Amino acid sequence: NSPDGRTIREELRTDGQNSQGNYISMIAMGPFRRVEPGETIHIYFGIIAAEKTEPYVSGIAGKAVDDEESRQLFEDSIDSMYRVFLGEDADSTGIYTAEKDINGNGKLDRFLFPTPPDAPKLRVELSAGTATLYWDRLAEASQDPVTNEQDFEGYKVYRTDLGDDLNPTPRLIREWDRRGNEVGFNTGLEDILLEEPATFPGDETEYWYRFEIDGLLSGWQYQFSVTSFDFGSQIFELGPLETSPNVNAVRVFPGTPANLNFSDSGEQFEVGVYPNPYRLNAAWDGTTDQTRKLMFTNLPARAEIRVYTLSGDIVAEAEHTSDSLGDIQWYNQFSTENRILPGGEYAFDLLSNANQNLTTGLYLFSVKDMASGHVQTGKFAIIK
Repeated sequence: NSPDGRTIREELRTDGQNSQGNYISMIAMGPFRRVEPGETIHIYFGIIAAEKTEPYVSGIAGKAVDDEESRQLFEDSIDSMYRVFLGEDADSTGIYTAEKDINGNGKLDRFLFPTPPDAPKLRVELSAGTATLYWDRLAEASQDPVTNEQDFEGYKVYRTDLGDDLNPTPRLIREWDRRGNEVGFNTGLEDILLEEPATFPGDETEYWYRFEIDGLLSGWQYQFSVTSFDFGSQIFELGPLETSPNVNAVRVFPGTPANLNFSDSGEQFEVGVYPNPYRLNAAWDGTTDQTRKLMFTNLPARAEIRVYTLSGDIVAEAEHTSDSLGDIQWYNQFSTENRILPGGEYAFDLLSNANQNLTTGLYLFSVKDMASGHVQTGKFAIIK
C-alpha cells in the first residue's frame, strides 16, 4: 500500500477522462492450497462490458465519467455472465437435482445462454417479376435451453437490393408476431398462414406460411431470407433474440417458369430476349468479357438454343434445362451455389463457340423444344 493507504491498484487507476489511459490489468486466482501432480484446475474468465449512457459517450470535460445508471448497466452485465456460467445450477449450490436438469442428460450443464428459435426452412418459387416465399413452422416448437420454454414470437422477411451481389446486406421488409404481449407490433400471423400446408414434388416439408413479393425485375439477383425471433428473456433481462438472416438465405433470379405451351400460338408463349438491344457494359455485367449476360426467356423445360449471323452461320450453341443453375462465368463470380433460377430462362454470355466476343450487329436465334421438336425463332441486336 502507498503512504496514504491506497492499494497499488488504486494508485494506477485513472478517471479515464482527464488523464492518460492506463491499460495495465491484473488477474489473480486462488489460493490453491494443494495441487497434486497431474491434477487439473479449471479456471473460467469472463470479459464484461457496459455501454455508457448518452451524456457520457463523448467524454465532455467536467462531466462525471459515469453515473448510477452506467454502473447499474455494468452490474447487470456481471449478473448475466454469472447466470450463463451457472446454467442449470440456478441456485449456485452445485448439487444435482432432477428439477434442475432441463435437458435430462443426468448432469448440471453450465454456460447456457438463451438462444433464438430454430430458423424456418425456406422455399422460394419464381415467376416473372415475382418471388413467392414459403416456410415451415418448425421454429414455433423450439425450446429455449435455459428456461425450457417454447418462446417463439414471430417472423421477419429480409431482402437485398439490386446490384448487391458480392456482399449482400439484408434489409428488413416485413414482420409478423403473435398477439397478446408487449413484444413487436402484435400483428398476428393470420395474413400469411395457409389453411392447409403447401407441398411440392420431391420435397417432404409442409410449408404453412406464404408471402408474395412482386415488382421484381427479371434476370436480376435478389437474396431473400426469413428469420424467427422469440419474446426475450426476463431471467437475463434480454430483448427478443432473432436468428441470423444468413442462415436460410436464398439467392434468386425472377423470370418466366418453364414454358409448357411452347408449341402453341400466342404472344404469351413466344420466346424473347432481354435486354434487346444489348448495350456493352449493361448494369448487371461484370468487368470482364466472360461476365456479361443476355437472357433468353419463355423457354421450354429442355431446349436447344442456336445463335446465327444474318448470313446463316452458327456462331453459338447452348443447351437449356429447367433445373440448370446457370453455366456461365457470371454466376461463379457474382452468385452462390445456393441459388434458384426460374426454369424458363437461360443466360447467354455473348461468347461464340470459339470463345470470342460477338461483335456489334444483328443476330438471329432459334430455340428448339427437345420434347416436341417445335422451333421458334427471333432476333436480337448488340450495340458496343
